[in-house]
Amino acid sequence: MLKIGELSKRFDLSVETLRFYERQGLISSRRNASGYRLYDDNALAALSFIARAKRAGFSLSEIADLQNLQISHDYDDVYLMAKKKLDIVEKRMKELQRFHSALQYLVEACDGCDHHHYGCTIMEFFDHDADK
Repeated sequence: MLKIGELSKRFDLSVETLRFYERQGLISSRRNASGYRLYDDNALAALSFIARAKRAGFSLSEIADLQNLQISHDYDDVYLMAKKKLDIVEKRMKELQRFHSALQYLVEACDGCDHHHYGCTIMEFFDHDADK
């Protein structure tokens, strides 16, 4: 059994984060006679689960859903959640690639231009009225 400070150090999380996770039902503790929170191996496993799920891009709400699905052994829904998350990530990656390409074009177009005499090609691009 670990006290909240010990758990905080072990997982490099703030005490307030652990309390928040507990309020959200993601982890649980019991209190000793002095009123200190004590965390058992189940809390350690839950925090490891949370950390891995966060690294895969899941929100805390989604992690709570995953925990419930783990309890119910509804692995088809786990697959569907992971597939949906992957689709979102792939869409976001495509969007970021478009941002990258646009910015790369602007930076390359501006590279070496004399801003004091000719203005800014980046700002001119943003100011350009496509409807004209």
